[in-house]
Amino acid sequence: MRAVAPCAVALWALVAAAGDDVASKGSFAERAEEPQGLVDEDEDYAPRQQVYAFNPVQARNELKVGIYYNKKGSHKAAAGRFMEATRWDTSFAEAYWRLGMAWEKLSQSGKAMEAYR
Repeated sequence: MRAVAPCAVALWALVAAAGDDVASKGSFAERAEEPQGLVDEDEDYAPRQQVYAFNPVQARNELKVGIYYNKKGSHKAAAGRFMEATRWDTSFAEAYWRLGMAWEKLSQSGKAMEAYR
């Protein structure tokens, strides 16, 4: 006969004690609730950090996410990501170019010209 680890016994005891409570609430799918207070990044994009240091890896990641949002048709979120990419790497030409295109899609020609410059 095999010995059972003490942590497995303790875990089994907790599950057995909570079994009646869990069973009375229904299946997991019935108990699952939607998270409250989450904001879709497509709608309201807010920069996550105030202090930026040169980080080309983060800039590339922001660019990739911006490209995804651009393909999805959410040009406002894409512009926010491209702007973040330019803050992480101020010499990132592709990010400025894509930022200008996103602003054009949003009919913001002044901001687009600034991004292209």
